[in-house]
Amino acid sequence: GLVREVFAGPERLLLEGLAGAVADGIVERFPTVERARVRVRKPDVVLDPPVEFAAVIVERERTAGA
Repeated sequence: GLVREVFAGPERLLLEGLAGAVADGIVERFPTVERARVRVRKPDVVLDPPVEFAAVIVERERTAGA
């Protein structure tokens, strides 16, 4: 599906890029979708101070006439 294609595509170093690509793909591929909200969560992120996970939420909305 779409998520697998995004993961197999060009490498994205930021979670924002990955989530944005999935949200864009949903809006482009499915004409009846007016808005997409995608959350990507990455566990075991190495930061100082330590965190349990990093996450990002990206939203896309179909523009008028699109």
